[in-house]
Amino acid sequence: MSFNALPGSLQSRIDVLVAEDNPVNQLVMGQILDMSGLTYQIVADGALAVDAFREMRPRLVVMDISMPRLNGFQATAAIRSMIDLGGDTVPIIGVTAHVQDQDRQACLRCGMSDHIAKPISPDMLLARIAQWLPRDIRAEA
Repeated sequence: MSFNALPGSLQSRIDVLVAEDNPVNQLVMGQILDMSGLTYQIVADGALAVDAFREMRPRLVVMDISMPRLNGFQATAAIRSMIDLGGDTVPIIGVTAHVQDQDRQACLRCGMSDHIAKPISPDMLLARIAQWLPRDIRAEA
């Protein structure tokens, strides 16, 4: 399942790429991002996230940790290796149901910029996006 905030013909660079395999969480993320006015794409696994990053060059990535094909750690490593596409600098926010400090540290060690524990509140997600997304992009939304 893939959600899209832009008509297909208008797609190019997007503000936020979300990698989340759970359909309910995909819906929730979409509803939250709809409130933000940001453009976004939601994909269902880590491999699709890597492909979408290459194609759409998002300004920020929200990455679930536990996904099929490539997990969030593997997908983050693949994105970070795309230096020519800005993969080494794009903010990546890890999202996981694991809430221990060691889980947060694992996200940061693998190259993620930040970590949010599930369940996610709209205020929490939007605050973290605002923290990491460049100001000029937020002003346009």
